[in-house]
Amino acid sequence: MFKIARRVGIAFGSFVIAWLAVSLVAGWLFGSGNILVWVVAAVVGAGVYLDVLRRDRRVG
Repeated sequence: MFKIARRVGIAFGSFVIAWLAVSLVAGWLFGSGNILVWVVAAVVGAGVYLDVLRRDRRVG
């Protein structure tokens, strides 16, 4: 159960951090964000999540 909760936490954290970063860049470049911010954040968040899992598997 701890493993599942940890993975969900990592996935949620990855998406939140990606959304904040993409939202900041979109606001700086375009003045505001739209649905594209959510799509790009989902892609970036998934990439970060997969990278964290890959590094975690290598260490542990």
